[in-house]
Amino acid sequence: MANHVVNATVAFLFFTGMERRLCSAFGLTVFSVMQVTVLFYSQTVYFEAMNPTPNPLDATLTPASCTTKSPQRYFWLMAQILVFYLSFFVLVCVIYRKYFQDPMLKKKEEEEELKREKEMDALFK
Repeated sequence: MANHVVNATVAFLFFTGMERRLCSAFGLTVFSVMQVTVLFYSQTVYFEAMNPTPNPLDATLTPASCTTKSPQRYFWLMAQILVFYLSFFVLVCVIYRKYFQDPMLKKKEEEEELKREKEMDALFK
């Protein structure tokens, strides 16, 4: 849940244009490391949960895994990983649109962005 709050906050900053005022290189690095760590941990837990668990009584593998013991949690984690990847692709699209687009459109959007920044400066003064 905390990961979603952080992601929503960062998305709000980027969509409102406040990232230039509030974000730094250090903050972006910490955010990126956190995201990669959460993804790595989630995928590790997800794929380990697919494996059968050892039975301590007879030292054999039991066929039970998370897909049979608690399928709701298993599929919830799968959905979390999918949402992470989808949001990552949306972020990549936003970055590419912002930095790798037609120069004429870029000039027009920069003019509109300067106008919005002036409005925001007037609002915060």
